[in-house]
Amino acid sequence: MASTLCKDSDAPHNIDKNLIVGECDKTCKLEVNYSKSNCKVEYQSDGIKMYYDKPEDNGVPVVFAGNHYDVTYSMLFRGSIHTFNGKYADAELIIHHKSQDARKPLLICIPISVNQKCNECCTMLDDVVTNTLAKRKESAFEIDCRNYNLKHAVPNREYFYYDGPLPYGKRNGSYDIVVFHTDGKAAMHPKTFDKMKLNMKRAFCMPVEAYERNNLYLSKQPVLMADTYKVITRNTVKTVRNIDDTKSHTEFIPSLFMDSP
Repeated sequence: MASTLCKDSDAPHNIDKNLIVGECDKTCKLEVNYSKSNCKVEYQSDGIKMYYDKPEDNGVPVVFAGNHYDVTYSMLFRGSIHTFNGKYADAELIIHHKSQDARKPLLICIPISVNQKCNECCTMLDDVVTNTLAKRKESAFEIDCRNYNLKHAVPNREYFYYDGPLPYGKRNGSYDIVVFHTDGKAAMHPKTFDKMKLNMKRAFCMPVEAYERNNLYLSKQPVLMADTYKVITRNTVKTVRNIDDTKSHTEFIPSLFMDSP
């Protein structure tokens, strides 16, 4: 299938360190606290739409640049939407978030590589793909998925940021967009990828080079993960060390995670 230009659109970008215009360690700080969820999905011709439960503990799944976000859904595409140093990845997971603070929506985009070595992300994606394709319904339905938690796909690495329209589909609106590079932990087993190739069309368009918008930035500060940091709920602050050792506070800290004591 030939690439087609995303006309009248500034997204998606080619994610390449040689194209960045600056760094944003503080202004695009990303802090993640995803929790386990039931898995409700929709089959689409070029990917799978996956819904996500709100946290039972009233926690904040994501803080970006000091603003709080909830997960609305995510899209798993066969073939990446972005390119990485000019090349497409095998697949891409794009997580949609709605702001709690009346800000524009946030996308977290994670390229996925085919790999024989299966990790938690690989196991999760195999369940999603296999059980979705078994029914192939275009309306939402629940599937069995072992330990469905988006944290398994998020790399604890540096990331890129730009703002622009939705990088696929109608390519409209205005979004803050975080993109990881292909050196992360997100993996898919070859057999799972083969199932996607047999049942889904390739989803991509020709990316617009970052220098055309001049707005691709790099955060060298890795994403902060909830496993080792303080977690803010909507009403209180809790220091989470492990499941049996939780200390609560009423003092508000303007960040989702701070260094653990």
